[in-house]
Amino acid sequence: LTAPAWAQPPECTGRQVASREFVESYNAASDAVTRQDYAGALTLAALARPHATSVALQSAVTQIEAAALVGLDDRLAASARMRSALSEPCLPAVVHTKYIEKLAEWGMSAN
Repeated sequence: LTAPAWAQPPECTGRQVASREFVESYNAASDAVTRQDYAGALTLAALARPHATSVALQSAVTQIEAAALVGLDDRLAASARMRSALSEPCLPAVVHTKYIEKLAEWGMSAN
């Protein structure tokens, strides 16, 4: 689901080193989204964010936050998160496209 390596800057490709605190909180947040526990996912993503030590890991947390906000149907917060993520260099192309589509579906601009 990521863009080809040649399309992303070096800080977005290759192996990312993540702390145990990041991995545990991030994985729990991802699982919470899967279970549709969107409020829990936001809480867990907030725990992961301080440990996101690279651009790629920060982008991953932003994607969890956006998914949780969409799940909560908090369009104002979700659209703000998606718009800010559109300029992130590590946002996968497929996610970028989905964010633009979701914003358009909601009648909102990507800018």
